[in-house]
Amino acid sequence: MSAPPNQTREILHFIAGLETGGAELALYRLVTSGPLAVFRHRVISLSTEGDVGPLIARTGALVETLGMPRAGRLPLKSVMRILSAARRPETAIIQGWMYHGNLAATLAWFGAAGRCPLVWNIRHAIYDLGWEKPRTARIVRSSALLSRLPRAIIYNSAAGAGQHERLGYLHRRRHVIPNGFDLSLFRPDPAARSRLLTELALPEDALLVGLVARYDPHKDHDCFLDAAAQVASRMPQARFIMAGAGVDRENGHLTSRVAALGLDQRVVMLGRRSDVPALLAGLDIACLSSRSEGFPNVVGEAMACGVPCVVTDVGDAGWIVGDTGCVVPPMDAGALAQGIMRVASLSRAERAAWGARARERIKENFSLDAVARQFRSLYDDLLMDRGQAAA
Repeated sequence: MSAPPNQTREILHFIAGLETGGAELALYRLVTSGPLAVFRHRVISLSTEGDVGPLIARTGALVETLGMPRAGRLPLKSVMRILSAARRPETAIIQGWMYHGNLAATLAWFGAAGRCPLVWNIRHAIYDLGWEKPRTARIVRSSALLSRLPRAIIYNSAAGAGQHERLGYLHRRRHVIPNGFDLSLFRPDPAARSRLLTELALPEDALLVGLVARYDPHKDHDCFLDAAAQVASRMPQARFIMAGAGVDRENGHLTSRVAALGLDQRVVMLGRRSDVPALLAGLDIACLSSRSEGFPNVVGEAMACGVPCVVTDVGDAGWIVGDTGCVVPPMDAGALAQGIMRVASLSRAERAAWGARARERIKENFSLDAVARQFRSLYDDLLMDRGQAAA
């Protein structure tokens, strides 16, 4: 049964949870975007509303939570709610976010007898399934078998798309839509550097090299510290700012590595920060040392702040940076150190020029509006096939 032509079309989103994270914030930005204002959004969190749920609800979108456990058997009541979720006549598209959300969206699609398009959204890179948790690896493999069901599989990186397709995901469903960045939030701030120097009690001539990444093996903090040791031996003014969940003095591994490398006076670990835009805008150089990424948001965020970047060639990091920074091989501290020193050797004016080009690249290719228009185009194409394109 189809809805009346003048009835608002609803996009039904499924996501594992709404705690602060890349996929969750991407969903929030999407439902607030102008190009998608013609749709009503309904978001079902398999677990809780987290920090992002209330933000989404304030936009007028419907937010529901199922309170399902992260592991273990699924409650029958929750399964039945998923099966019935897409039976409303106004639901036009069912979209999953990440693996668990994709599976829930597929279950809802079956519950609605496949009457509206199913879309998956994968925002993860897989360099080696052995690096994944066993449960995640099982879901990835089983999802490959189901990948003929969705009408479209959205990836936020070309690298991630290729990796999943090598695992059996259907290539002809591929749609690569990158992450978008809020240029009003991430922007150059001439006073940010001075504030950061004051906060950390560092001299004016300090060279601030930053890594903003949660503590995770994929982020390869050890590689960054090894590179920092090499840079520090040649550039006494260099200071290394590390921030992210788990990146603080209570992290025994990082603390011992810093001490072993003789970097106690050169490395500052700030832990989780709520002022990431200001922190990034205060850096002279931003780094990505990861050995595995899909579409690393922090690179685009730093570039939007007008900060030149030195990144490892993982995922779509090289594509994001283009010719506005340095791209080096992953897991190679020497190469990372050389990249940092190359940018550090520029004058402050030259670094500012690189940063300005970096922001312009983000503006042209990765703004929120540009990305939302790509989602709108895909949704319209899917609905056009069913004669239900949004007006």
